Amino acid sequence: MIRRFRPARRGTAGFCAVTALLVVLSACGSPKSAPRSGSASVPSGVSEPLQESLTQAIEAAESILKLSPNDPDALLAAALATEHLGQIDRAIQYYARLQAATRETEYLLKLAQLQKSSNPAASERAASGFFEQGGEDDSLRMW
Repeated sequence: MIRRFRPARRGTAGFCAVTALLVVLSACGSPKSAPRSGSASVPSGVSEPLQESLTQAIEAAESILKLSPNDPDALLAAALATEHLGQIDRAIQYYARLQAATRETEYLLKLAQLQKSSNPAASERAASGFFEQGGEDDSLRMW
């Protein structure tokens, strides 16, 4: 389970946008389908207003990351938004940065799941790291 967002603690508009994104995405749940980043289509169930909000949230997160490259809230918002938009390769990059910044096991699980079809070797490394850090998920053991 992806960690819960923290309440706003900064006065920037970008941070408020990121916090709002985390609230929206927690209500939306997981993306319905996730085409590869080269795909022109957006996952089913993502309305045009939501697409616009996700794009704005990515821009806000990027603004924060320019000032604080390892900000976990901004990295999480960008990872979730790009994943929901079906930009899986980009989401993988954000999740990798997030895991490196936080060292939280759950992001290794997410990396393994996202990389499973596109990069099995990287997926295997992420899954191994997940288990080495004490993570438990039987679906990963099947790989």
